[in-house]
Amino acid sequence: MIKKIILFLFIATFAFANESYEFIKDECALPLLAPSLQKRKTAKLRLKNGLEVYLISDQKAEQSSVALGVRVGAWQDLKEYPGTAHFLEHMLFMGSEKYLDEYAFVRFIKDHGGIHNAYTAPDRTVYLFSIHHQAFDQAIDRLAQFFIAPLFNPSAVARELYAVDQEYAKNIEDDGRRAYMISKELGNPNHPNRAFSTGNAQTLGQIPQDVLRKWYETNYNANLMTLAIYSSKPIDALIKLVTDTFTQIENKKIQPAEIDQPLSSNAQLGHFIYIEPVKKIQHLTMRWELPASFVEDETKAADLLAYTINQGQKIIF
Repeated sequence: MIKKIILFLFIATFAFANESYEFIKDECALPLLAPSLQKRKTAKLRLKNGLEVYLISDQKAEQSSVALGVRVGAWQDLKEYPGTAHFLEHMLFMGSEKYLDEYAFVRFIKDHGGIHNAYTAPDRTVYLFSIHHQAFDQAIDRLAQFFIAPLFNPSAVARELYAVDQEYAKNIEDDGRRAYMISKELGNPNHPNRAFSTGNAQTLGQIPQDVLRKWYETNYNANLMTLAIYSSKPIDALIKLVTDTFTQIENKKIQPAEIDQPLSSNAQLGHFIYIEPVKKIQHLTMRWELPASFVEDETKAADLLAYTINQGQKIIF
């Protein structure tokens, strides 16, 4: 009788594990030439909620590191509140229902020898950290709560709005950011890239709390997330860790709206654009707008070509 119970529990556990995730076949044909890379163990998973995971187990890893990307960024900003995605990125650090302290995540990472960061790009938002191995499991759970039950505490709004506004002010005299903003301003007026994406006190100061939460609930879905982990932990332990935590993120099966507009305008294509710099610098930037299909190119030919051109005469074809 006891044997039957044990067998039943084993079968039930195995079945549950299979329902929690599925393996994704690694179709990368690139050979690993470095001996250190050959010793790593890897796994690709798709959790039951659609979240895709890439795990790397390396016994020589000095710290455990994580990057979680969401395929939602500034291009999905609310038109009435430019900078929505960036502001939300800041707000998610301000506590969750499980970890109420607004600085719990940041303090935990720092106290265990780690670093953290996040950034909002036009088409994605990325959250990342590294930490000592022994604190990794707890840090992972804290990160997962960003996307399970964030607080959106009203007391944090003013502080994070100030942080976003300071970030905007800092960029005003940054020549790289100025060039980027001019490029956006001259771009296709029908493309969301044209909009102001950093946000500041003027564009975000009046955003209602329920509007921000609704935007989060609409856009932050498990099926739009990709998780990458690099750690010294065994692959099996990493699989258990991610299935125990990230399967709790809801999948509403919502996809971002397709953008069928070109990024550039006639004012940019085939033209030289001269910008007076703040600092004494001379810089040349050449841009080509490539078809969106290049994003799906697994060989990354466009990236390789850009790198080669950037190297100039250092590389001979």
